[in-house]
Amino acid sequence: MYTIKNVIIIEDDTPLTNALREKLEGAGLQVTIAQDGVTAITKVHEVNPDVVILDIVLPQVDGKEVLKNIRNHEDTKDLPVFVLTNVADTESICEVSEDGKTSYFLKVNTPLEEIVKRVQALLQVAPSKN
Repeated sequence: MYTIKNVIIIEDDTPLTNALREKLEGAGLQVTIAQDGVTAITKVHEVNPDVVILDIVLPQVDGKEVLKNIRNHEDTKDLPVFVLTNVADTESICEVSEDGKTSYFLKVNTPLEEIVKRVQALLQVAPSKN
C-alpha cells in the first residue's frame, strides 16, 4: 500500500509558498503550511512530516530556532530539512548545514522544480508526469 508523504513548508512569503505547494501537490505529496516560527514548531510536532522546507527569516521565531527545536526533540532529530532562503552568509550556511541532515538552498539560485526533485529523491517518490 502506498503512503502519501507529507512535506511541511515553513515560509512567510505567500506567493512562493503557494507556488511551491502547487508543485509538491502536483508531484503527489501532501503539503502542510506554517508562515511563522511559532506555528512551525507546533505543526512539525503535530503533523510528523517526512521532510521540512524551511526559511531562515520568519516572523516571531526565526528558522534557525525552528531548526534547533527540530534537532533537540527525539521524534524529529533525524528529520530531513531543506533550508530555502535568501540568507547567504557563510556563517548561516555552516550553522544550519553542520548536522548532515540539513541541505541549504538559496531562493534566487534554486528553481522550485529543483526542490521538488530533491524532495522526491529523498522520499523515493516517482517524478510526476506533469
